[in-house]
Amino acid sequence: EHGRVKPTRLSVDKRQNVQDGLLKLSRAAKDNVTNRIAFGPSGKLDFNQARTSAMGRADQTWNNRDECLLSATVLRLDVSKLPTSLPLNVKTADGGGSYNPYAANAPLTIYASGVRNAYDLIWHSNGSLYTPTNGSAAGGNTPGSVAGTRRPDGSLYNGPVIPALTTVQQTQKDFLFRVVQGGFYGHPNPLRGEYVMNGGNPTSSIDPGQVNAYPVGTLPDANWRGYAFDFKNNASPDGAIEYKSNTFNGALKGKILVVRYSAHDDIVTLTPGGTDNEIISSVDGVNIPGFSGFIDPLDLCEDPKTGNIYVSEYGGG
Repeated sequence: EHGRVKPTRLSVDKRQNVQDGLLKLSRAAKDNVTNRIAFGPSGKLDFNQARTSAMGRADQTWNNRDECLLSATVLRLDVSKLPTSLPLNVKTADGGGSYNPYAANAPLTIYASGVRNAYDLIWHSNGSLYTPTNGSAAGGNTPGSVAGTRRPDGSLYNGPVIPALTTVQQTQKDFLFRVVQGGFYGHPNPLRGEYVMNGGNPTSSIDPGQVNAYPVGTLPDANWRGYAFDFKNNASPDGAIEYKSNTFNGALKGKILVVRYSAHDDIVTLTPGGTDNEIISSVDGVNIPGFSGFIDPLDLCEDPKTGNIYVSEYGGG
């Protein structure tokens, strides 16, 4: 299914000048659509595109929609390649369109894949891209492998046979990913030859991102890059910022602040570091005055001049 989700360009000084940039991006039947956008260090526009199914294969909860070629991704738009005449229709062949994100000189491409439902994305001052991502509730279905399917890197799938799973009775965790270009982050999409959810089930021990329903020995996708931080189940990490002010004697400067919409109802503080800029420590909101006690916090922002943090609540009165 391809809906009416569309990034739009506004001219702030001429309010009457509203121009759609892209048309016919894929979307879920409810709730999850195109999320946060940001111009990164490359000067290109990056944004999160949510999945259309719970776990990679159509299910009743999400109106029996299969994944689309561009769903569950971080997409990159090179605005310099946009045609003179806008909007650009990016409906792909699976939806009856003709747009090819793999074509040479394509304006809209897949920066990273398997990012299930990331509300926000941060280009951190350390040069890394971070996305807090919501995992699936139990009950979804995963796809079985099909040899020869084109993958985002241009190769054809020739990996192990991956069984399809039906009504998976395991809630998937919420993760923070440090996203790198070309990486895969755990949400299957059979149109991209990505079949294994999260970490699969490679050994008889407890493995990172393990999906218990897979037979032991099921390796994660060869391109799975793991996660930078585990929020555990049902946290719903949504809005996120890099704190940039020197307020509090610089104690928060460079930290990643994420509001947790469901469990905790707080702002969790994450510290990136080390050679790979992974998360090396975390502090729950209850341990910082003013960082807890919210009612369904959805997003936050900072005034870098004052260091003030503003939180929007979905359930606030």
